[in-house]
Amino acid sequence: MDKKVAQLISLIFSPEVVLSVGILTLVLNSGLVQFLYALIFLALGGLVPLIYGLYTFFREPDLNIEPGRKASLLIYLVAVFSFATASILFGIDLIYSAFWSTLAMIMSCFYAISYLVTKYFDKFSMHVAMYAFVTMLLMDQLSVSFGSLFIFAPLIIWARMRLHKHTWLEIMWGWAIGLTVGMLAWTL
Repeated sequence: MDKKVAQLISLIFSPEVVLSVGILTLVLNSGLVQFLYALIFLALGGLVPLIYGLYTFFREPDLNIEPGRKASLLIYLVAVFSFATASILFGIDLIYSAFWSTLAMIMSCFYAISYLVTKYFDKFSMHVAMYAFVTMLLMDQLSVSFGSLFIFAPLIIWARMRLHKHTWLEIMWGWAIGLTVGMLAWTL
């Protein structure tokens, strides 16, 4: 039973879901234009990781997949270029938005750091990293009260540890990456 609960928690707080829900929360009361920008942002930058996440879930619905380091590295590298492309697109006059362009650059940095840490040090918890990043982003852009979302962090850590997906060091790497890049987002 514990393992099934951990799998469900892992699915609910998967990086793709956390990023999508976080971005849509940002534009909840911002009007149609910002909502469309958010969809473009997610489609350009987040589509590849989302497709990969859905592919691995439906390929192995019991979530007992541990994509190899090479698969993670490829996804991180593709995400770097996807978000860089989104940054350029939001920088041109056609759909100019300094906010979305900067956020896309920060996401590109997030995935570049993810790539470098995974390639040269060790794997890390992308679940924890993305959750910390998105929470910091929401705290900055909407309200500091979103910091209360950190109350769910022990639940995510427990799930990842219970599923034997990460060690404590890998969880700490995820925290370090997520909080560091989340602090960068405060420059928006």
